[in-house]
Amino acid sequence: MPTYEFKCLKCGHKFEVFASMSEKSNGLELTCPECGSDELGEVFGPLIYVSKTNEIRSDSCSCGSCKCGG
Repeated sequence: MPTYEFKCLKCGHKFEVFASMSEKSNGLELTCPECGSDELGEVFGPLIYVSKTNEIRSDSCSCGSCKCGG
């Protein structure tokens, strides 16, 4: 089951939700477990690219050429 990460826009707390893709597409009614706010934003992790030659690149790496994979 996919894991989705959310951040409360009121208190800044981050938390994960386990839900199927159909549950998410039907709309999740979530509140922050810390403060109860429903003002939430979804957090998207870094993207990792694998080329046809199996070279790994990541948009989160700061090395410049990213042959390190991270």
